[in-house]
Amino acid sequence: MSCTRYQVIFEFFTERHFIRTFLKKYKGAWELTLEAIIEEFGKIDILFLKNIAEYITDKRASIIICKTEFKIASTQESRHGSGNRCIVAIH
Repeated sequence: MSCTRYQVIFEFFTERHFIRTFLKKYKGAWELTLEAIIEEFGKIDILFLKNIAEYITDKRASIIICKTEFKIASTQESRHGSGNRCIVAIH
């Protein structure tokens, strides 16, 4: 199966408001989580196949908006149970 490899970029607003909060709250576990998020979003097509991500806009649009959930590394909470969600734009 072939998968498009995307470059993952976080907006300044995300880094300033959300990532900073996660970094303070989860300390060392956040670095591992961030690496996992970047790897997953780089191959986001696979998340759609596993029903982890879902489309918000039409999947044939020039910019696709979707939402997905993620798990913090080293915690017992599941991806769904954690309540941690991302809105992703795919160009």
